[in-house]
Amino acid sequence: MHEKGFTLVELLIVIAILGVLSAAVVLVLNPAELLRQSRDATRVSDIQVLNKSLGLYQTDGQTSFGSTSTIYVSIPDSSPTCANLGLPSLPIGWSYACATDVNYRKVTGTGWVPVNFTLISFGTPLSVLPVDPINTTSSEKYYTYVIGGSWKLTALLESVKYTQNSAKDGGTSIGIYEAGTNLSLLNTTRGIPEGLVGWWKF
Repeated sequence: MHEKGFTLVELLIVIAILGVLSAAVVLVLNPAELLRQSRDATRVSDIQVLNKSLGLYQTDGQTSFGSTSTIYVSIPDSSPTCANLGLPSLPIGWSYACATDVNYRKVTGTGWVPVNFTLISFGTPLSVLPVDPINTTSSEKYYTYVIGGSWKLTALLESVKYTQNSAKDGGTSIGIYEAGTNLSLLNTTRGIPEGLVGWWKF
């Protein structure tokens, strides 16, 4: 009586088929792109939440939104002008603003968005200020906030899916998610006034 079993050739064929299927699944799913999409989803959500919170603050009658001709950056720095971050030079009349590592997530006006959300009469909509999932200068992934009678928030996207969709946000920059009350407040490349494009790698 012969026992039924797999031959070596049959086992090798099955292993080869599994290898091809595994490679196909990895190519189709593209884990790196999925991670980028996940971070971009967080960025879009964060900017939308910040934008709505600023709208509530304004609706409540509050008027202190920060200084004009200033680009507020979500990366913390010991220098109030972000001097240690290696950010590109700005045109005359413009400056950066950063909060310290201790304060940059606070919603009391000392955070990277200089708005005291605790002044809203019905309570702050935020417990902490959101920051980019990477939030570093070297990656160029961080949030910016600019005001001038209105406001604009930006986040640089990295996934193919979200970058393509960024053209539909109503803003002026492709590859950057923009939200606010005036998206043409500052025509930007990566949240920096246009004319400094050469500083940024895409």
